[in-house]
Amino acid sequence: MRENMSSHSAWFAVGFSFVTLGLVYGVWYSFSVFFVALLEEFGWSRSMGAGAFSVFIIVSGTIGPYIGNLVYSAGPRKIIILGSILLGAGLALCSTTQTAWHFYIFFSVVTALGLGTAGWVPNVVLVQQWFKEKKGLPMGIISSGIGIGILACVPLIQYYYADRMADGLSSHGCFYPLVVISMAIVFLKRPPRKVSSHTGIGSQPTFVKNSLMVNQEWASRSWTVREALTTRQFWLLALSSF
Repeated sequence: MRENMSSHSAWFAVGFSFVTLGLVYGVWYSFSVFFVALLEEFGWSRSMGAGAFSVFIIVSGTIGPYIGNLVYSAGPRKIIILGSILLGAGLALCSTTQTAWHFYIFFSVVTALGLGTAGWVPNVVLVQQWFKEKKGLPMGIISSGIGIGILACVPLIQYYYADRMADGLSSHGCFYPLVVISMAIVFLKRPPRKVSSHTGIGSQPTFVKNSLMVNQEWASRSWTVREALTTRQFWLLALSSF
């Protein structure tokens, strides 16, 4: 009975991350809709608007390692809720934009911090806390949430708010944290400490050797961001993403 409840809670966590990533990255890719409205309303140049989005990407990506550290100290649930609040506050503040520097602060900094805090990193950790084996399916499901979120959010925003940018931003500012916090309260449970022998669900307290790992000792070590930055492996992996 307890094992069935753990299994259900694990898949609830997957569903939570699926919806959360869909909403969060829907904001990212909805910028193209708001971008046109911004240019028309304020008469900004395209370079001004594109610059705000570039800063947004840099900020949301840069905070990833720091969010990773916070996730293990505070827990993914608290971090995702905090991120959703920041994301909502940033969008709500964007609806009050009067000048370019307003938009750079509200969107490129506050909203970007919210997206990075509630986005990929904490949701991956959340799912990995529940699934110590057979992670492929749950990871694939939450990854697909990004694409489905883009597919759903961008056309809806275009249809309802293309001519009412302030209304769209303020509505989203209230909607995102409300949905994410409500789901977190209802569906997210504390992951079990021990791994089930049948389902592989739970948090594994010790490192298990994996024959696919080239360097067992290196993989089992607890790394800090500063230590990782000094390794050749880190920079090779980073450069491979470009």
